[in-house]
Amino acid sequence: MGSEESSTGQVKEATVLAPEPIERLREMGRALGMEVPRRIIRLFLDDAPVRLADLSKSLREEDAGATEQVAHSLRGSSANLGATAFAQLCHEMEQLAGGSALAEARERFDNLEAELGRVDQAMRELLVELS
Repeated sequence: MGSEESSTGQVKEATVLAPEPIERLREMGRALGMEVPRRIIRLFLDDAPVRLADLSKSLREEDAGATEQVAHSLRGSSANLGATAFAQLCHEMEQLAGGSALAEARERFDNLEAELGRVDQAMRELLVELS
């Protein structure tokens, strides 16, 4: 999934976050108040870096089970919020860990970390929009 930059150099939300889950968040906000989707997004923004650190630790410790579990958790939460490229990378990490291919999983960690940076930026922009 390529990313487009605006004239200010910012990555556009739509290239990082799939439109359908984002629209569901907007609908939820219209029905329940915008604080609900903002809270969901903030929970992800607070939790994802912690889980990524856990993933890094499990890779360093060569703990395939923990790597698989953390990658699975990250995949689910990111997919629900429309971060499809990040979710796909998590899925790949989960599959590699499940097959005990931790060396290959470690090689892909930097890509996962970079994609989380793009997701973080897009979600923070979405938070502003939902304010």
